[in-house]
Amino acid sequence: MSPVLIVHQGALGDLLLSLPALLSLRRHHAGSPWTLAGHPVNLGLLGDRLRVRDLHSTRSRDWAALYQEPPCLPEALVQFLQKFQRVYLFAPRPAGPVAENIRKAGPAEVLWIASFPDTLAGRSVPAVQQEALKTLGIPWVYPQVYLISGRADRSAGEVLLKGLGLEAAQGPPLWAIHPGSGSPKKNWPLENFLALAGALRQTGRAQVVFILGPVENEVQPEARSLIRRRGFPILEGIDLPLLAGALSRVAGYLGNDSGVTHLASCLDLPTVALYGPTDSRLWGPIGRKTVVLQSDGAWSSWSVEAVLKECLGML
Repeated sequence: MSPVLIVHQGALGDLLLSLPALLSLRRHHAGSPWTLAGHPVNLGLLGDRLRVRDLHSTRSRDWAALYQEPPCLPEALVQFLQKFQRVYLFAPRPAGPVAENIRKAGPAEVLWIASFPDTLAGRSVPAVQQEALKTLGIPWVYPQVYLISGRADRSAGEVLLKGLGLEAAQGPPLWAIHPGSGSPKKNWPLENFLALAGALRQTGRAQVVFILGPVENEVQPEARSLIRRRGFPILEGIDLPLLAGALSRVAGYLGNDSGVTHLASCLDLPTVALYGPTDSRLWGPIGRKTVVLQSDGAWSSWSVEAVLKECLGML
């Protein structure tokens, strides 16, 4: 079978919303070797699930040449693209030089798949992509679990949690809280997360661990000290596969509209997702065990008590 190239340069959440389409394409091209092109940090999560032969970074200077008109493609990039008969390009819009420049480099087919929702029709990313694959004659698959963490990452995640003094086998189940996102406007107040974590702990029904990434430390640098002052352990400074492994060992998750929330949801983790300014009908996580709480535009829509009730219900 001819090798297939999948290009998806979206952020983590955007990539995971495309996971149903990617799994459908993988089954359709079951015998073909696959290469994924995009942000390697994000794509590394999908390598085993999609049986990927190679990951290719699109953040190189060579790849930037695809955006030029007229193109001046480096020979190394041309040789790379000539290996593929078919390229699936996930992008917000079909227009632009990238698809045409890829065609000029050699692949026989370059097929565009929208990576954004249809806001006018109120159709989510997976719904838009399902329709696109139907047009191409590619069946849609409905997996029980979208993403499975690798065995080594699950073991390493368990070791990491034990190092923080968290062992589900010797106490209440673990609950992970990620209080950040890529935009401060999407964040339920940190004090609310802390109050909820304290209430969870007080019930004796859950141990709580907070997750912090580079974005949270930049937007709210005092978050770490505030969380530690309340006596909660923190997972931070770890790569995405290891984070997925750690999340696979917890009983539930609470977070804002963020890539980590999409990750927890795709891992089939009981997930409570808080959506403020973003329309969850278009951008909501896709996991089967996910409850989305959509505010009316003001974070006061959701009290600590109301969110706590949802979390306890999942426990």
